[in-house]
Amino acid sequence: MIFESRLSKGESFFVLGNNRFSLGATKLPIVSLRYSLGLKDFMGGDFQYHKFAISFEQDLRLGVFGRTYYLLNAQYIPTALPYPILKAYLANEGFFYNFYGFNLMNYLEFINDRHISLNYEHTFNGVWLSRLPLLKKLKLRPFVASNVLYGSLRPANQALIPATDTEGNALLQPQGLGQEPYIEVGYGISNILRLGRITLLHRLTYRDAPGVRNFGVFFSTRFEL
Repeated sequence: MIFESRLSKGESFFVLGNNRFSLGATKLPIVSLRYSLGLKDFMGGDFQYHKFAISFEQDLRLGVFGRTYYLLNAQYIPTALPYPILKAYLANEGFFYNFYGFNLMNYLEFINDRHISLNYEHTFNGVWLSRLPLLKKLKLRPFVASNVLYGSLRPANQALIPATDTEGNALLQPQGLGQEPYIEVGYGISNILRLGRITLLHRLTYRDAPGVRNFGVFFSTRFEL
C-alpha cells in the first residue's frame, strides 16, 4: 500500500484529454511525501516492510541567466529485505538521455536501503547567447547537467543477496555505494529544430567497475517554451 501527499504552490498544468501534466512551480519547490507499507500474507505479500520517501522538485526561470531545474530525492527503508524490494535506480544502457535517471550506470549496478539523489540541469540563454552569435542565430541553447547519488546498504540486506541461483550458477550481485557518491556530469545543446537535444556525459566516480561506460553521447527530445 502506498500513501502519498503532494504539496505545491503556484504550480501550472497542461491538460490533454484525461491526462494532466505538470509544468512545474517557480516560486516554491513541489514537495512530495510517500510512505509504502508491505503486509505479509495480505493480497499475496511475502514481506512486511516500511519505506519512507521525500522529494523536492522545482523549475526556476532566472530571466537572462537561463533556467534551472532540479529534483532532490531521499528514501529510507528500515526493514531487511531481498534486493528486488530495495531501491534500484533508473539506469541507462542505451543512448536516449533520461533526466530522472543515471545515464552511465548499468542496470542493478547499485542497490541501497537509504539514499539521497540529485538530478540537476541549467539551460543558458539571454545574456549568455549574445556572446555566441551562431547559437543565437540558430536559437540553440547550451546547458549543463549533473546526476548525483549518495547512499548505503546495510550488511543485513547485503547478506540476503544470493551468490548463486538454484543450479549453482553465479549471479550478478548488486552492491551498495561506498564512501563516495556516484557522480556523472554533462553538457550539451538543446532546442535543435525546437525539439532535439544532444548530451555529452562523463562518469566521475566508480570508473573502474567492470563493464561500465565512463563517457557517453545521448539524444533526447523536449519541447521548450
